Amino acid sequence: MASETIAAPGTPSAPPGDKPKKRASDRWFAFWLILPTIIAVIGVSIYPVGYAIWTSFHNKNPAMGLNLWVGLDNYRYVLNSRDFHQALIVTARFAIFTVILSLALGLGVALVLNQRFFGRGLLRSIILVPWAMSGTVVGVLWAWIYDGGYGTLNGVLYRLGLIDEYKAWLSAWDIPGLGPAALYLVVIAFVWNSAPLAALFLLAALQSVPQNLYRAAEMDGAGAFQRFRYITLPWLRPMILLVLILATINGVMAFDLIYFLTRGGPGTQTTVFSWLGYNTIFGFFQFGQGTAILLILTLICLILAFLYIKVLDRKPSEASNLAGRTEASVSDLEEDLERQRATYAEGLAALSQSTERKAFAAPTRLWANSKSARTWKQRLIYLPAALIAVWSLAPVVWLFISSVSPFTDLLSKPPKFWPDATLDNYRRIFTGATAADTAGVPLVAERVPNALWNSFVVASSVTIAALVLGSLAGYAYARYSHVEFLGPSLMVMMMTRMIPGLAIMVPWFILFSRAGLSNTKQGLIISYASFTIPLVLWIMKTYFETIPINLERAAAIDGCGRLQTFFRVVLPLSVPGLIAAGLFAFITAWNEFIFALNLAQDADSMTITYVIAQLFGVVLYGPQNYGTLFAAGILAILPPVTLAFVLQRYLVQGLTAGSVKG
Repeated sequence: MASETIAAPGTPSAPPGDKPKKRASDRWFAFWLILPTIIAVIGVSIYPVGYAIWTSFHNKNPAMGLNLWVGLDNYRYVLNSRDFHQALIVTARFAIFTVILSLALGLGVALVLNQRFFGRGLLRSIILVPWAMSGTVVGVLWAWIYDGGYGTLNGVLYRLGLIDEYKAWLSAWDIPGLGPAALYLVVIAFVWNSAPLAALFLLAALQSVPQNLYRAAEMDGAGAFQRFRYITLPWLRPMILLVLILATINGVMAFDLIYFLTRGGPGTQTTVFSWLGYNTIFGFFQFGQGTAILLILTLICLILAFLYIKVLDRKPSEASNLAGRTEASVSDLEEDLERQRATYAEGLAALSQSTERKAFAAPTRLWANSKSARTWKQRLIYLPAALIAVWSLAPVVWLFISSVSPFTDLLSKPPKFWPDATLDNYRRIFTGATAADTAGVPLVAERVPNALWNSFVVASSVTIAALVLGSLAGYAYARYSHVEFLGPSLMVMMMTRMIPGLAIMVPWFILFSRAGLSNTKQGLIISYASFTIPLVLWIMKTYFETIPINLERAAAIDGCGRLQTFFRVVLPLSVPGLIAAGLFAFITAWNEFIFALNLAQDADSMTITYVIAQLFGVVLYGPQNYGTLFAAGILAILPPVTLAFVLQRYLVQGLTAGSVKG
């Protein structure tokens, strides 16, 4: 792909006297493109963040009618409290293990999916199933797996003869040298849900590696390990750093699984920052102290967000320039190519000097290059592929089996993995049919169909708004990066994406109450759009940067204006990026739980994640109601999982186009 220095896609070149006028035109055009996004993202965030800061300076307890100014006393109390120190340790431990496991598992899956084998496309879709599921359904599913009375883990281990009696896995017991076992069981569920996204990013980067580098290294005698060390890892380094930062932020902000699996227990062994702040506000009604805790969490996330932006917004590394760049001159590209050749020449020289090098050139290497050896290698890839498929699908399959099981089978010990299938649980949801064994469930279950429709309306509206605003702003940031105010505004908008929803939830509630948007779908759309638009903006920005500027200049020569060029030339070429960004936006909005938990609590606005939480609360008081909960869970995951399954190739293609920007 040709690359050249660009300023703006207006006229091909401007006389020296017209440059100030052109720069002014660029500034105004870029300003009008990003203005709607600034209003939607930064504008609606000023009040919630400002109110949260103001609340943190007060001793506010609505239950007791307290609202006293205390200045920094809340922060002093929080920073000196034992609970805060304990939550700091738990959060750090949780984040470290989730990051390490997500990166390791994601890299392994990406390396497997980067190979050619029959069924690779299907497996790529399969690994996205856990990622597309909401934290509420994942929490319900793994709570059932870990359940000490009837759980799947107990049933499997009991059938295999590895345990003599059922164990309460989430109770207070420690793993020697690691600490509370409950925390690491939550880590496993979290990694199952989040590692597919890491694999997707790393796969996108792997697919941008020029194959001629591997062929050259193989001709020089390099084996698989040497090719991985000297070619793959240098190329993946920027994307690995991105995955590390994103995984760390997600680990620090984890809430959904804690809510469903442990509620911070046993004791405080799984009390992370987010749960400590939530429980302080809604458990003890200490709004000032709870908000102070969440603002400290916000500060941590913003520091990580700053690193995130710096990593993403830097110029491409030498290991990624071969795939094309839109902001470098031809001469710069040639210099980069020379430097890259030198880099890989040094790596190949190191290979030639290694002791392994001689082994690769020896006659014993002949069998490894033979047709039979290649055949065996092609067959062996199906072993890790099968393990990946089982890891991804087994819990989901069990959720479906449980959804069609009568409650007597669900409560059997060990559980029946081939139950007498019934559709009563689904019938209960859609028809309101009741029975003596489902007391307490029908009223909540009847809300599921309407909640599904509410989620669809909200997620679709958010997706459309995010694509429109994110595309306009993304184009401005991609093509007019020389405009002075764009850099700072992009930094601010991306940082708003990293503010934990819990930190601004109470201000949102007050704002919506005053504006008449409380318990409305419109209120959810506004709040969801504020954190979805920055995600879409960044995806579209990186995609627009891969489109050759010459196409836009040719359109300008033919008489197209700036907007005509954008709509007639750029957008049609950006369909994979639009699909990828739209899929991310839809799934993010569909799966959101924190705002839905507190901002939409009536039948006309409640979403499926909130209804799942309600059903889960009913089940806690009657395990015979599990089947209806699982049926609702299957219905809740169908739309996002179906979209991810069908559109996975566009998702990978859209991310691959921008992966070289790492």
